[in-house]
Amino acid sequence: MDGTLNQTERYAVEAFHKVFDDMGIHGVTDQQIIDQFGAISKDVLTLFLGKTPTEEQYQFYRNKLCEDELMLQYGAPYPGVPEMLDRLHQAGYTIAVCSNASLHHIEHVSHAIGITEKIDLMQPRIQSNPKSVSLKYLLDQEQPDWACMVGDRIFDLEAAKANHIPFVGCLYGFGPNELSKADIVVEHASEITQAIEQLQQ
Repeated sequence: MDGTLNQTERYAVEAFHKVFDDMGIHGVTDQQIIDQFGAISKDVLTLFLGKTPTEEQYQFYRNKLCEDELMLQYGAPYPGVPEMLDRLHQAGYTIAVCSNASLHHIEHVSHAIGITEKIDLMQPRIQSNPKSVSLKYLLDQEQPDWACMVGDRIFDLEAAKANHIPFVGCLYGFGPNELSKADIVVEHASEITQAIEQLQQ
């Protein structure tokens, strides 16, 4: 979702700075925040605290990290995303979002950037497990004849490899230097449909 469909940096950097200030975490740069987009939230907090957070700290972080208002004001899909999703549907593909975020977050992002009706399935994280576990659950539930993962971060690539499906790496996202082992890479969302069709041949 983030870095593949959603231009997360348009609102989330400000939201993270606000909650970090409230927690007494200072000196964090915009780029350091962006580098963690897509990671599991407890891992992000551990990194910036420099230690494992207490349950109280983690709940404060989760409750205070309110992106919804900023998301509605500034959220937007990457150029070409709505059209790309339409082309995939026209070609007969089912579109699922598999994320390290909660279902609440996936639903709110989809609404804010205007693509809710273009997403067929939403798979949130399963507890604090890596994305590979969520993806396996989704694949086991749906039993597709063929599947492909599209993403911009190493978490996405690792999930695809762990589940033995091909991976399209999005160089326009937040982790272009992490995608050297992708099966194919794209520089614009408009190229995703062709990349998927090429992998399925």
